[in-house]
Amino acid sequence: MTIELPIVTSTKSNITSRPLKGEKAAVAKTGINGKTVKNDRGVTIVLPDVLKSDMTEKTGGVDWGSIIKKSKERDKEMSEQYDRVRKSLKESLDSTRSTLDKINTTKLVVKDSMDHAKALDKRWEKFQSDFDEAMSKMVDRIGRAMKRGGGLGLGSPTMLKPINEGEEGPSDIQKRLVLGMDLTLNAITRKLRAKSYSKVVVLMGAGCSTSAGIPDFRTPGTGLYSNMSRYNLPYPEAAFELDYFNNIDPKPFAELSKGIYPGRYSPTLAHRFVKKLQDEGILHRCYTQNIDGLERLAGVDEERLIEAHGSFRGEGFCGLCKAKVEEGVMKDGMLNGRCVPCPRGSNECKGNCKPPIVFFGEDLPLKFKSNYMSDLRTCDLLIVMGTSLSVAPFCSLPLLAGDTVPRLLINSHKVGIFKGDGEDG
Repeated sequence: MTIELPIVTSTKSNITSRPLKGEKAAVAKTGINGKTVKNDRGVTIVLPDVLKSDMTEKTGGVDWGSIIKKSKERDKEMSEQYDRVRKSLKESLDSTRSTLDKINTTKLVVKDSMDHAKALDKRWEKFQSDFDEAMSKMVDRIGRAMKRGGGLGLGSPTMLKPINEGEEGPSDIQKRLVLGMDLTLNAITRKLRAKSYSKVVVLMGAGCSTSAGIPDFRTPGTGLYSNMSRYNLPYPEAAFELDYFNNIDPKPFAELSKGIYPGRYSPTLAHRFVKKLQDEGILHRCYTQNIDGLERLAGVDEERLIEAHGSFRGEGFCGLCKAKVEEGVMKDGMLNGRCVPCPRGSNECKGNCKPPIVFFGEDLPLKFKSNYMSDLRTCDLLIVMGTSLSVAPFCSLPLLAGDTVPRLLINSHKVGIFKGDGEDG
């Protein structure tokens, strides 16, 4: 006969010991034999799986206390494992929430950046629109000034009224009469010899120094800007840009200065021509874009010379804190192609020093700003030579001369306002 015992389960509840009766009591007196036990009557009893590993092969029968203890230990272990899993899930959930918060924050930052970019685009579009409108008005005004007619106006240019909106001025014929209808270099030369001019203003550029061996800036193939690839500049002008010099790399300027620093070059015929005008007493002012100092070397007086873009002459100063450094210290650094650190020391300032040259991003000298308007308005002859007229505000100076003032361009090609002149203009 075989009797199968029922399965006893427990979920953290106490098991109450009670006396065994009948066949179950008989089992307690038998030994254990594998999966079944036999009582003293020879009845085979099948044990539930949960009890098989908890049976002790003892003569006396089953160790129920051990079974209960192990059951509690399992319950505790399962509970701890559950707590660990729950804790791990909670940490994962918290981490996920944190990541989502960061993603949302990033989305807000990106949105703000996009809104800012859109605002900048609108401002840029407005600037372009305003600039185009202003340029259109200026070009229209220049065009009317070149074509307008009116009184003869053959007297002194100082008697001419400023060009006003809607005002008409000298006609083309009247302008030609100023030179006796002879718009050639010979006509200008005759008047110079006759000292018909007393207030000559000269505008000079880098082209006046090329025959001395100093390269200009923009001539394709030979200009400084065409031979600066070794410096890995974002654009050639960056070498003379204040922000690039201060915050990115001052070395390109230092190395370029080595090749153009004054002292190894001599004045050219262009410089001596300006000196000749001074000697004849008819040079009112010489405005130069050059930083090579050849005008001074040729003998042009300080009073007559305005170096619009500064020069190597004079004290240098730190590009960041403006601390001054002696001219000799700057000269030694420039001639050796190395940067001159701020005299205050690296602990106080990380800047580098530059000579008193006007970089892109700097104001022009006070002497320039104080004189250019009156000089151009009162001159009786304007000579422009060796310049591309590409850099503001120097490029706009020829526009300031009086309507009937002859403008002579000595250049390899037409530039600026001279591009619109005829072959004999």
